[in-house]
Amino acid sequence: MNIIRNKELSYLAKELIRLMHQHELGSLGRLVIGLAGGSSILPILATLEQETALLERLDIFLVDERIADSTERNAAALIKYLADCPHLNLPDHSGADAKAIAENYSKKLKACGGRFQLLVLGVGEDGHIASIFPQHPGFKISGQGYAVIENSPKPPQTRISLTAESIRNADSHVLLFFGENKRQALENFLNQEVSLEACPAKLVLHGQSVTVLTDLGKL
Repeated sequence: MNIIRNKELSYLAKELIRLMHQHELGSLGRLVIGLAGGSSILPILATLEQETALLERLDIFLVDERIADSTERNAAALIKYLADCPHLNLPDHSGADAKAIAENYSKKLKACGGRFQLLVLGVGEDGHIASIFPQHPGFKISGQGYAVIENSPKPPQTRISLTAESIRNADSHVLLFFGENKRQALENFLNQEVSLEACPAKLVLHGQSVTVLTDLGKL
């Protein structure tokens, strides 16, 4: 595991872009990546927006999405920054319930090879990634692709998310711990005595490559 610390988020964003440039491409000749929602991803998107040549080689998905009004969805940030990306894959909310949205998004992923070369995961204060929350039944959903998450501890209650299995099966993982309010989450992630169920971010620990980007100093 590689931990990169720097107080400047712009520096950390550039480190992630460097990793993307160096990463091996998928079977379709593009890098299939999953991006987090939330505030942590915003400096990444602002930097990625300027990388026109790189965007041509990316198949971009969300790792989870809120079943909510369009302005509250994770997709809103990707549309703002990456609308010109030729391979931006977003969930289709038109006239569909959550199950249909998850199934259709899973089909989009399958058409791009069915798995991720790289996942960029923001970590919540409670250690959650995507919409896999501590001690939540979402942990037990089996299979590949996206599934419906009900009774989320954070609003909105209904979401779609990559399954734990799909998260584990990615080639590479980058975890974002940005902000002082993520210090405890980072401590729990690095603490071997904290269980997976208490810190879902630990799902990535069996991956081929794990990178932590953080603006926090030494713990």
